[in-house]
Amino acid sequence: MKRITNLRLLGLAAMVLIAMQTTASAQFLNEIEIDPPSTMSDACQFVELSGTAASVAEPNTYFLSVNSDAGNFGFANQALNIGGQAFGANGTIVLVNTLSDCPNRVYGTGSNRINYFSPLRIGSGSETYLLVRSTAPLATGQDLDTNDDGIFDAGFGITVLDGFALIVNPEEEYVYGATTGVVNISNTTSLDQPDAVTRFPGNTTPFLVSSFYFGELDGAPDETTVYAAPFSPNFPTGGVLTPGNVNAPISSSGFSISGQVTTPGGLGLRNAIVALTNSQGVRVTATTSSFGIYSFNNVPSDGTYILGVSSKRYRFNVRTLTVNGNLTNIDFVGLE
Repeated sequence: MKRITNLRLLGLAAMVLIAMQTTASAQFLNEIEIDPPSTMSDACQFVELSGTAASVAEPNTYFLSVNSDAGNFGFANQALNIGGQAFGANGTIVLVNTLSDCPNRVYGTGSNRINYFSPLRIGSGSETYLLVRSTAPLATGQDLDTNDDGIFDAGFGITVLDGFALIVNPEEEYVYGATTGVVNISNTTSLDQPDAVTRFPGNTTPFLVSSFYFGELDGAPDETTVYAAPFSPNFPTGGVLTPGNVNAPISSSGFSISGQVTTPGGLGLRNAIVALTNSQGVRVTATTSSFGIYSFNNVPSDGTYILGVSSKRYRFNVRTLTVNGNLTNIDFVGLE
C-alpha cells in the first residue's frame, strides 16, 4: 500500500511539473497592423502576441487598445480576453477581427488564431496598446479611467505586462501604463500615426522604444505585408509584417548606443527620457531603467546624432555623436 501511495505521489508531482511547464511565461506584444491600405474597411487589422510555445495565458489576461485622445481618455476600443489560451507551436497568438473579411491574408499555421467580432476598430488617433492582467473582467467599450487622470481605475486591478503608445499630442494626452514603464514610441505628432508596428525578433525587453520598429504600409493589396516610408528611425533591413508567424530575421544596417544616466551623486536615474535626433530632425526616445540604463538599437551608421536627456529634477549636457560602430558607456551625469 505504501509503495502504491508513493507511486501516486510521484505521478501527482509529474503532473504538477507538466502544469508548471505549460503555464504562463513572459508574454509580449509582438506585432500590430493598425491601418490597412484599404480606404473602405479595416479588414486586415490583426494583433499578434508572443510567448513560449504551448504556454497558457493566465486567467484575465487581455489585449487592450485604450483611447488616449482628449475627451475619450481611458475607453477600451478593444478588450480581448486571452486567458486560458495556449500560444501556438511557433509561440504566437494572433487576434483577428472578422467584422470585415481579408480573403487573401494567410496566417501562419503554427499560431493559435483567435477570431473575434467587433464594430470598434483599433488605432483611431492617439492610442495605447497593452498586454495586461486584471482582477476584474474587462470589456470593449468600457471606461477604464472614469476620472480621466491617465491612470486605470484601481477597481480593475490592472497589471501591465507589455505595451507601447502612439500619441499625437504628448503634452496633453496620456500614455496608459506609464507608471509601469509604457512609453510613446511615435516620432510624429501627425494624426496619421504608423500603419503597423513590429517587435524586433528575439527581443524580450518590455516597454522600450528600441524594442519596436514601425512604418506605413504599401498602398495595395489590402493584405500587403510590405512596409513603406516614412519609417521609424531604427527601421531594419528586412523589416516586414509576418501575421501569425515568428517575426522575420533582419539584417541590421546599424549599430547600438547605450549608457547610463545618473544623479550628481552617482545613483542611477529611473524614468529619465533619452532622446536621439538625427540630422533630419527625426527623433526617437528611450526611457531609463530602474538603474538608469538606456539603449538604442539598429541606429543607422555614418550619421551624426544629437543625444540629450530630460528629467524633472536635473539638467544634462547635450552630446553630439558620430555613429560608425557600436557605442557603449555613453553616460550622462545630472547637473544641480
